[in-house]
Amino acid sequence: SRQFALGFIFAFATFKKSIPMLTIAYIFFLVMFVGDFFIGISQKENSLIIAALVMCVISSAMLFVINKANM
Repeated sequence: SRQFALGFIFAFATFKKSIPMLTIAYIFFLVMFVGDFFIGISQKENSLIIAALVMCVISSAMLFVINKANM
C-alpha cells in the first residue's frame, strides 16, 4: 500500500507541477528506504541493504536537484 500511496503522490505532484509536493514525496521516499535499510540490517539481508542504499542515494540526489532548481 505504501507504493500505491507514493505513486499517487508522485502522479498528483507531477500533474500539478508542485515543487513542495514533489519535495515531500521524495522525503517520504527517502524515509521509507532508510527504514528498509535498517530492516535489512536487522534481518541480515544484503540485497535489501544494497537496494535501500541505492534508492536512498537516488532520492537524495532528486531532492538536491529539486531544491537547486527551486532556488
